[in-house]
Amino acid sequence: MDTTQAPSSARITELAGQRAQAEAGEWTAMVAFRDAELARIDALESPLRRLAERAGVVLEIAQSAGLSEAQVHARLAVADRVHERAPRTWLAFQAGRVDAARVREISSTLDRLERVESWLRLDGSVIAYATGHTVAELRVWLKRFVLRVEEDLQRERAEKAREDRHVEVVHVEDSMAWLNAYLPSRRRGHRQAPRPRGQSVGCRRPTHQAPEDGRPPRLLDHHQRSHRDHARL
Repeated sequence: MDTTQAPSSARITELAGQRAQAEAGEWTAMVAFRDAELARIDALESPLRRLAERAGVVLEIAQSAGLSEAQVHARLAVADRVHERAPRTWLAFQAGRVDAARVREISSTLDRLERVESWLRLDGSVIAYATGHTVAELRVWLKRFVLRVEEDLQRERAEKAREDRHVEVVHVEDSMAWLNAYLPSRRRGHRQAPRPRGQSVGCRRPTHQAPEDGRPPRLLDHHQRSHRDHARL
């Protein structure tokens, strides 16, 4: 790589804006193609043909863009939501002021907010923050925004989220698996639990170290009980 004439930081910023505009152009083209195809399909007389051709619209977009159908569905959903509920954000996306990653985070927050006035407040303030901060910082800001503008709905949200609690096992390479649990928490979402001094993010207790109260982990208890009950049978 020739570095004799390295680009300036301003040039990098310019290219980042062009990348965001390209992402917005791609999403806009996807939405326009889908809408045109659905309008054409709705004019067909045969219900079976309408059903079959509707199923192929997303597939055709996916093949054209080199994406999976799930990725196309996700992009279309984000585009529809932001365009409808946050038009200023959509215009900023098209202008290259925010990229697709930030638009996705804003869309997720719009999906959580339940009041039209909350959508308007978010649309009027989020771009100023998003343009000067990272995606991670924006994500934290959006969580605090939801807590601030719809604080009275937090208990209802928590009760609804508890209904979706679950545990899943994701199998990965080398005969290993991740155990994921979506469980109720006693900590509010906008507060960060303090970490012990010297412990970084992602630091885990060694597997041989017992909990502070001296009792074995509950998961291990259950595992041992399962083997003991099986032996009795």
